[in-house]
Amino acid sequence: MSSDLERSWRLLSHRTPRIVSDATGRVAGRLRLPAHVLPLSPRIRLGWFLTPLGEDAAAARLGEGRLELITTDQPQEFAFTLDAAAIARQHGAPLASLWIDLVKEGEFWFCQLAPGALRLDVVLPAPLLGSPFGMALLQHALEGLGQAALFDAIRRAEERHGIGRMLRERLLMPEGLLPASCPPRPPPVQAGGAEEIPPPDAAQAGSRLAAQLASALIAREPWPVMATADREYFQRSRIVHRRTGLPLTPAMLDAMALEDPAKLARALDNPDALRRWWLFDVVLPHPLPPEALPHEHRRHWLAPFIADPIAPANRFLIEAWERTHSGSAGITSLQDPAQRLAFQLAQILEVWRDHRRMILIGEDAIGFWSQHIPVGDRLFSLFTLLCGMAMAEEDPMPAEAVPASLIRRCESAITLIETHCPTLGPLLGRSRPRRAAAAEQHPVYLIGHRRLPGSAGGLRMTGAALRRLGIAARLFDAEEGRPLALTEGGRLRPWTAGAADSHRAAEAPRPQGLGRPLSLFFGQAARFLKMIRSSEFSGIAARRRIGIFPWAFADVPAQQAAGAREADAIWAPSSFVRDAFARATNRPVTLIGHALDLPEDLPDPYPELLPDRAGTFVFHSAFHPASGLRRSNPSAVVTGFLQAFPRGREPVALVLRAPEGGPDEASDPYGEWPMIQEAAARDPRIILLEENSGPERALALIRHADCVVSAHRSQAFGVLCAEAHYYGVPLIATGYSGNMDYCDEDNTWLVEYRLRDIQPGEHPIDIHSQWADCRVDHLAAQMQAVIAQRELALAMAARGQALVRARYAPARFDAALRQALELA
Repeated sequence: MSSDLERSWRLLSHRTPRIVSDATGRVAGRLRLPAHVLPLSPRIRLGWFLTPLGEDAAAARLGEGRLELITTDQPQEFAFTLDAAAIARQHGAPLASLWIDLVKEGEFWFCQLAPGALRLDVVLPAPLLGSPFGMALLQHALEGLGQAALFDAIRRAEERHGIGRMLRERLLMPEGLLPASCPPRPPPVQAGGAEEIPPPDAAQAGSRLAAQLASALIAREPWPVMATADREYFQRSRIVHRRTGLPLTPAMLDAMALEDPAKLARALDNPDALRRWWLFDVVLPHPLPPEALPHEHRRHWLAPFIADPIAPANRFLIEAWERTHSGSAGITSLQDPAQRLAFQLAQILEVWRDHRRMILIGEDAIGFWSQHIPVGDRLFSLFTLLCGMAMAEEDPMPAEAVPASLIRRCESAITLIETHCPTLGPLLGRSRPRRAAAAEQHPVYLIGHRRLPGSAGGLRMTGAALRRLGIAARLFDAEEGRPLALTEGGRLRPWTAGAADSHRAAEAPRPQGLGRPLSLFFGQAARFLKMIRSSEFSGIAARRRIGIFPWAFADVPAQQAAGAREADAIWAPSSFVRDAFARATNRPVTLIGHALDLPEDLPDPYPELLPDRAGTFVFHSAFHPASGLRRSNPSAVVTGFLQAFPRGREPVALVLRAPEGGPDEASDPYGEWPMIQEAAARDPRIILLEENSGPERALALIRHADCVVSAHRSQAFGVLCAEAHYYGVPLIATGYSGNMDYCDEDNTWLVEYRLRDIQPGEHPIDIHSQWADCRVDHLAAQMQAVIAQRELALAMAARGQALVRARYAPARFDAALRQALELA
């Protein structure tokens, strides 16, 4: 088209030609042409091309394309539409200018671009690292320092290995990370006073180190926490190995005595093999303290191997690379600077899990990452600059304000690293002073198992309470080793950056941390013991640890007590649990209670189950296989129902909710489940619901039942009983264990019981304790009484509802939680 073509543009979807989000990315408009150029030739189309944001139309083009003209009711106007955001994303240009004008098919597009072309500025939230605009900024900064080769290595490392994504996922999103590993905690405070236990002297420590190391190696457990490490045991050599010529320390000799002979023969084949075995098979996996690496070994691993100015590598990095990629064909070295830079960055980010790697990475590598790069009128280390560029944009960034915006992001990266991972401080540049530690705020870490009901319930309840209190919290699944997100609906989901961003947007003001690091663990104490012995959770072990163990028995066995003793304090949901741990440990135990805030507007599920719902009195009970069939005792509920209503003509029903597929063999050691199924098959009044539906369905079955029955043998808190009281539903329950905090003769139809010893194999966890066998004949009598005395039953249920809603109100739990956090 000629440059003097007259045309006018009118946008129908935007007031200003600026795209700032995907939601506003689709553009609709109209093009008006003078009458003398009509009709248009069939060869004429609308064309578009991209240039870097802020450049004129003659700048380098990042992409080109064409659109169709759409006729309208006005002969001189043509409509068009396009998704500008999608075009920019597709061409990797979240900061770009999109130009639109008429072109001729078959000719070089826009060779005579007229001044009246339409320009749309696309400014999308996206990281700078990897985008053409951001890479141009980095290229300008590095080439100005004569480091064009460094820019090329960074560019290729981003394209091939995604170093920006690596930084975002492993460092710049602290909600998705476990706390950094750090040296052992100080000795615990004695139970009877405020003075700390003094550290053992060298002679005392040396006399115990060998036995403790041997025990840890046999059990494949981490090095036991000691106040001091014995230098002679780890550093002083006793003999020199004849074949390798290397001195062997007492620690190495003890480890050799426990090693498989075939593997040990390979380890002693040559000096390099011996060093590799000691570092990668013994010191790092257990993990032993940094002092376990003899000085001559450390000098060997820190020796330069690749002295290239781009990401220099020592022997440790080369060996770590070879071990990581031993199964990859064709990968034998780190000669490529981009590959070396990406792998070195990955090793640096492992400092989150193991602070000893910072020592092994070496000063040369740290110096490379701490070199200063100018940004505007400021100097930042290369590591800080890449972190700032890798941060996801929270708001669109105007092209004219890029330097100031990038400086703010670099400052944010420095604050984040100094707060959450101070071990990476040397990479920020040696000239920068550390910030005052008093300003540090630590989020509360919540660790549990989202697939286990008791643990998941504690995670949800406490996470929601911390959110209401405005305290920052991070949730982790101990089994999967991954972060979790707590949705607004109270569900636990695997954590993603998008979920975290939307959650932060909904929080106002931004939650604050605590003045000291604190971790809460939900689940069995034995699982807690296993977790803190894992190197993956070494950062958790270094924080103050609170155990919230929903233990459902009066006695705590040795393995559970060992885990409880590793906690600094224990919080209990009921006095039953509090008393059990107070008898088994010397840890301080606090009654923290429970929080109940359940939905009211739940549809009645019973009409679809019962033809005559209005004329049928419904008893309801439920159990979960994780608690064991014997402990939940649904067999007693079925038996009591059949004894209470034997004729089969009464207008009653028993709805028993069970998990889909029923319990497994470990949860049903006596084979009771087939008998329950047989009873339901014979009596149509007994309805088994085998389903894995959501919590709303389970609550609806409680809310609309005429009576809830719990014939449990032992409970930590008794959620089923508490939920029945919350909804004001008459409750029949065993008068024993955790539910007795809110159940009494005035609000619950208590069932008589006798205590007896738990038999071997009766529960998935082998324990020596007692639990309650409810009297089935008395349970049947209580079922009959609830029907015969309905007014009394409803009055008792109302008293239970008032008690539970007052005692377990969220506000009351929040107050107890805040007080417990202050005292922890």
